[in-house]
Parts: sequence; C-alpha cells; structure tokens
Amino acid sequence: MTYPSSIKETLSGLVLEVTGGPFAGQSIPLAVSTSQLLAPVPNGAHTLQIRAIGAGGVSAPSSVLAFSSPGSPCGGAAIPVAGSASYGFANVSWPALPGVLGYRLDVLYNGVAVVSTPFAPNTTRASALAGPGNYTVNLTAQFACGTLAGTTSFVSSTAPPPGPRRAPNSVGLGTLTGEVASVTNQVAAAYGGELQRSCGNNAWLFRVLSRLRAIDNRYGLNWKRGVVGDMSQDVIAYNFADIPDFQAGAPHIHAWDVISSHCGSNPGPNAAYIGDPRGSAGWTVFPYLQAGYTP
Repeated sequence: MTYPSSIKETLSGLVLEVTGGPFAGQSIPLAVSTSQLLAPVPNGAHTLQIRAIGAGGVSAPSSVLAFSSPGSPCGGAAIPVAGSASYGFANVSWPALPGVLGYRLDVLYNGVAVVSTPFAPNTTRASALAGPGNYTVNLTAQFACGTLAGTTSFVSSTAPPPGPRRAPNSVGLGTLTGEVASVTNQVAAAYGGELQRSCGNNAWLFRVLSRLRAIDNRYGLNWKRGVVGDMSQDVIAYNFADIPDFQAGAPHIHAWDVISSHCGSNPGPNAAYIGDPRGSAGWTVFPYLQAGYTP
C-alpha cells in the first residue's frame, strides 16, 4: 500500500480497518509512512478502509480498497489428479503447482493402504506396476501455508485397453511388414533428428509404436532375449497369437528391426523381419507406458 509523500507532514498515525474477507472486523494501527507492507493473506477477496489520525482526531474512513489475493494456494480447490491403468501398469498425473514444497502419494489397493511415497516439487507424474484390482490414489501437496489434496480412483487389469485390435492369426506377415515399413518411413520423414539421436534415446521408437498401436494394439516392444527390463531399442514386436499380450514370447510374436545402423554413423528407418529375436523374446509396452504415452 502506498500514500502521497505529503501524508507524513499532517498525520500522527493511521488505522487499517478490514471490512471484508477472512479478517473482517480487525483494526490494525499503522505507522505513518509513504508505504506499508502487509503480511501474507489467504486466497480470496478482501476489502479495507483507512482512517487517518491527526491533530483534529480520527478521520472518516477512506473509500473502500478492494483486492483479491491469488498468492497463497492453501484453501484453494482440490488438485485435479488423473489416474489410469492398462496391462497392469498404472499412471497417475497432476498439474505443476507453483510454490509447492513437495508431494506425497498414498495408495489404497482394494481399500487397504499399501504405499505412501514422497515426490520432489518438480514431479507431475508417477507410474508403477499395478496388479488387478481397485486403486485409490490420494495426492497431498505441501506448501509453506499448509496443504492441498486431490484424489483419483481406477481399476487395473492385465487386459488390453480399448482400441483397434484384430483377431489372432488373422493378418499375414506381408501385410504386417508393410505396415511397419510405412510407419517407420513416415516417422523418419517427420522426426529425422530424433532418429539420428536414437542411440540411447527411445523417443523415435515410441513414436513409431504409437502410430502402429493406432492401427492394432497387438503391436508392442521387445524384452531382449526375454529378459524383463532389458528393452530392445530398435525392435517392434507383434503378438499374433490367441494369448494375452504379456504372455507372448518367442513362439507367439513377429518382430522387426526398425532402425538400420542403430548406434552407427547414419541410423535410418527399417522394417527388417527378424522373427523370433535371437531365439527368445518377450512382448511388452511397459517402457512406453512409463514414458507417459497413451496405451
């Protein structure tokens, strides 16, 4: 709050009267100064009036000063939290919140508390394996003034998500290879820089998978030699069999090398059929989902 400099010459004091808002009814004496720094106030609308104290006594109130404080998040609306699970893998996300000091996620599985995990202030997403069942995730955001909270609930299963899915053993290898070749060429033309940087970076491969899954969600990635956690960074897989995707291994998948000269001097788009990669394989989309892509 600021006042004209001449005020100091005629007054001996000021009184701040809060006429509206959480502190309505309070009167706060102020020193005579050309400006006043007021304490932090909570969210919402506030109205104030000033009375001056001089030789003739206390003045009539000033005109009403009205303002709204958006500075403190405490007492605000609930945090919008989104949660979903596909293939037994859960993703939870929320918007970035300015001024947050940290987060905590509390997870209930079929009504029983199972996990309470802290997260850093710059976090806006969490993901994890989620066995079949009902989940409720409660998010708490800590601020200097207190906390805000939000919640989401979802059901997890190992079934594929809704989307295009052709019948098992219904598409010939030539058709599938043509799809893979077409998509890799399209994505290479649009994101050539990502393709050149694909050694150690899965962004280009995940774009290819995203477009292929828009055709048929039997497309996925490959656990190298069937070792869970060791993803082939240049391979696309397809579960052609009448079994759940996550049970699809070496006898049940087609696979293509989609990056030629991967980690070489000039990576390029590819659609080389490799069948059962090195005699063992494992269908997966976990790394893709963990990166935040839509199932």
